[in-house]
Order: sequence, then structure tokens, then C-alpha cells
Amino acid sequence: MKAQLQPSTREDSARSTLIRRLVLYVLISASMVWIGSHVVLARHSGGSPERLMDIPTGGSAEYIDMAQHGTMAGPAPFRYRFLVPLLVSVLPVPAELGFRIVTFVCLGLTYVVALLTAEALGISLRGSLIALLSMFCARTHAFNYWNPLLADGWGLLALFLMLWALIRGRDAVFTAASVLGTLGRESVMFLTPAIFTRKQWKRAVLPIVLTAAAYVLPRLLLRTPDQDIVSFYAKYHPLPKFAALQFWKSVAVSWSYLWLVLPVGMIFTPRQWRPVIFRSLAWVALGTCIALVMAEDTERMVSYLTPFVFIATGFLVDGASSRLLDATLVLLAPAHLLVMLATVPFPIHEHGLLTASLRLELLVASCIVVAAILISPLTARLRKSPHRP
Repeated sequence: MKAQLQPSTREDSARSTLIRRLVLYVLISASMVWIGSHVVLARHSGGSPERLMDIPTGGSAEYIDMAQHGTMAGPAPFRYRFLVPLLVSVLPVPAELGFRIVTFVCLGLTYVVALLTAEALGISLRGSLIALLSMFCARTHAFNYWNPLLADGWGLLALFLMLWALIRGRDAVFTAASVLGTLGRESVMFLTPAIFTRKQWKRAVLPIVLTAAAYVLPRLLLRTPDQDIVSFYAKYHPLPKFAALQFWKSVAVSWSYLWLVLPVGMIFTPRQWRPVIFRSLAWVALGTCIALVMAEDTERMVSYLTPFVFIATGFLVDGASSRLLDATLVLLAPAHLLVMLATVPFPIHEHGLLTASLRLELLVASCIVVAAILISPLTARLRKSPHRP
């Protein structure tokens, strides 16, 4: 009798552990969304989120028009990203509030999926939380709270879901996230080809075909002669911006010292996860480069790397096992967020509280400190790597 009760007891224990873990993840995520919405958004809007309606950045005005007056009210390419404005339009609230609700819910779910992804990869809770803090405080991620009247939160959730699905082998979840994500923000499809492998190529057919259809059909069905996206990009000349110092400064500031953490953390990726992680990173990195060429919002374009910055940070924290590194990452993350909030203009202080040069000074100092700390664990890892089974 006792032996018969053991499997049921183990199942109950596992279920209870899962519920407690999910509750913890939800509480952590809700806390971060609360901080982002009450600190970052309040800073940008001067305490009145309605002021965001008067700040024309990143296409928010076009999305608001689509939510209020229908999909065809938006010009190309915004009208092709119709899903988020459509969701906002069915909410019984003003469009501006609706976008905030959708964005913040997506960000909260993103943090939960990120923690589940780290758990699936074997990253410790300590490593996961440090990685989540680093990601949350990065300038490129803070933009989701800086201007929530966009579809960026939707796209970020889709990317994390797709990566989690790849790791757990959930093809149906991957396909749904890829298709729905593409209908909200086409950059999601950069990760879709990562499901393809030579040995299991058949599993890649459906998600790739459906995602391609989600990208092409809106551009065929919603196109108007006076708003041809092809002619729009034919007149666009992106190359001059690569000669501008401001472009490279924006790239550097977006992830700051995490640009160093990303490649070093990937070196600590366990062998069994390298094929899927490296393959996914390669596709998203290619998409990021394409986006940097075709789009103007530099700091938003590099946000596509967010899932991999998160994973790399977690792997690095666990692999290095350095209290000094942990403390440095925990201190640098909020320092960058606070400096960002203090050095950007907003309705009350038009020139910011502190000089913008402080951002570059902190960037340089952070990279020097992180690089110095990484030398020891990186050297040890490279020496040990050839002898690992």
C-alpha cells in the first residue's frame, strides 16, 4: 500500500513545487513591471502618461491612429503590424491606456518565460535573477517602459516564447508564437529559421511556411498604391548613418557592459545547449544587423538580442562562480538605469538633471571593470574547455 502511494506523493510534491515556483516568478515579474511603470514611465511622462500622446516617437502616433480608427488608418509599414492595435481597440479603455496595459502584461509574461527558460537551461535562481536585473536595467530594454505605445513588448514576449519552445521541444508553441509575433512585429521572424536542422527538417516546414504567410499576406492585402513599402525603402539610403559617431554611440550605450557579457557568457554555454542556442543567436544577430541597416531607432533594433543577453548573463554567473562578478553586475545594472533616467530630457527638466556625458563615462568605466573581472574566469574556462567530455 505504501509503495502504491509513493508515485502519487511524488506527483503532488512536484506539482506543489511547480506552483510555488510559478508564484515566485509571477511576483518577481509583477514587481519589475511595477518599478518600470512607476519609475521609468513616470520619469518620461513627467507624472502624466497622457503626455506620451504628444511625444511622436517610434511610430506610437501611427499605432494610436490604428487602434482608434482602424488598421487602414496607419501608413506602411505600421499597418502590417495590425495585431497589437487590434487588441487595443477591443479593450474598453482609451487607446493610450490600452497600449500601456498590453505592453506591461507582455513584459510581465516575458519575465516569467525568461525565468522558465533559464530553469530549462539549468541556470540557477541566483544566476537567473542577476540576469533578469541586468536585462531590465539595460537602456534598450528600459525603452519598453519609456514609450509603451508600441508593439515592442509583444515582439519581445514572442521571442522569449519561441526560444523557450525550442529548448523544450514544443513545436506548437514555437509556431503559434512565431506567427502571432510576426503579425504584431515582423522582427520576430528572424528567430523562426532556428527551428530548422538537417536531421529534423520536416518539423521546420509548418512554422516557416505559416510565418512567411503572416509576413506576406498583410503586405498584399493591406497595401495601397500610394503607400508602397517597396518604393519607401527604394528611396531610403541607410549607409551615411554608419559614418556618424552618434550611431555607434547609440549602439554602445544600448547594452553598455553587457556587450562584453554576451560573448563571454556564450562561452560558458553547456555543451548540450550549444547547437540550439548558437543557431538561434546566429539568426537573430543576422536579423539585428539587417534591422540596423533598414531602421532608424538604433537602440530599439539591438533589443532583439535581449533573450541571448539574458541567457549569457545567467551562464556567466553560474560558470564563473565569482562573488566579485555577481556584486559588480548587481551594482552596475541599477547604476546604469539611474544614470539614464538622470541624463535624458523629459517634460519637467528639458535637458535632464545631469550632463549626458555621464552616460559615456559610466559606459567606459563599466566596460573596464567588467573586462578586468572577466579575465580570470574566461582564462580558466578556455584552459578547461578542451578536456571537458
